[in-house]
Amino acid sequence: MDCPIVQQIDQHIQDFFKEFEVILNETTAEDFTELVDSLVADKLIEDSNLQEETDRHWREICNQTCLFDRHDKEVEILNTLKLETLKGWFTQYLGNAQKAISFQVLGKGDDSDQQQKILSSRIEPIKISVTGGGENSANGYPSFKCLLDKDQTNKPIIDVFTFKNILKALPFTKIVK
Repeated sequence: MDCPIVQQIDQHIQDFFKEFEVILNETTAEDFTELVDSLVADKLIEDSNLQEETDRHWREICNQTCLFDRHDKEVEILNTLKLETLKGWFTQYLGNAQKAISFQVLGKGDDSDQQQKILSSRIEPIKISVTGGGENSANGYPSFKCLLDKDQTNKPIIDVFTFKNILKALPFTKIVK
């Protein structure tokens, strides 16, 4: 299988968080301070030539962030960071009580009859409205279709690889205006 299914990806992410939690709990205050100091030193290294500085500034412009003193601000924050704060944040947001949701967005190709037959035999569209609005609602919010696998009695599609073999992926596009 060329593409892992969503469950496998979720499992890899959970395994990473568990491994990181072990590393975080084994880290001493001295080790943490040393890591922060090395990161601060790395951030404070000046650009070695004009091209590096230009690239850094253009990256800020292209990303539409225009935070040209990013390194200085990151150093300020890093100097206030404590190991206990990081552990608390990790426990609060990524620990055992973590809530997660996974999405895989699929593009829709041409509307050929064969593709429509395959789709209609495998999925059942369910309309979901944002804040109670429908497609033609007065509040202007769009409605979405949730694709559910008919073979699994209205459970989400788990084997995305098989499902997306019948769909065409749309190219990545960044909207800037």
